[in-house]
Amino acid sequence: MDGGYVGSTPSTIDVAAGDHTIAMNKHGYKVWERRIKVNGGKINVAAELEAEDASNASKYKTDTAAPVTPSPPPPPARDTSTSPPETLVVTYLASDPVGADINIDDAEIGLTPMTVKLKPGKHAVRMFMTGYQNWVQWVFIQAGADVHINATLTKSNE
Repeated sequence: MDGGYVGSTPSTIDVAAGDHTIAMNKHGYKVWERRIKVNGGKINVAAELEAEDASNASKYKTDTAAPVTPSPPPPPARDTSTSPPETLVVTYLASDPVGADINIDDAEIGLTPMTVKLKPGKHAVRMFMTGYQNWVQWVFIQAGADVHINATLTKSNE
């Protein structure tokens, strides 16, 4: 964050309002860098790292991170066919009450509210919180869709 090391992903850090530069690098991947403007409140940053060719991989020997939500691993190298590249769909996840754990396709993602990028297709989404019943749903993500998943958790009787 702003040229300094803050930790490994996933991380949560407090930053002052204003413009900031977030950079992530990991051995074997291209550097991911973005400028963001923070006005206050909570923001989530999802980074999808791109594999790097072997000749450049040795430049980055340490893993550094900024506050991000987990992203799926980078896609395998694309073939040279004429098929169009796969488009990820921005998906917003929320719960009532807020702060529920999110699990997508058996991978822990983080806490609500959160925005993630998902491949089009069918996904198992589970949100859960101590004292509440698990919320589970199969969701079909369609390319080009505007996806908002809102889970209302019910208090458990225990």
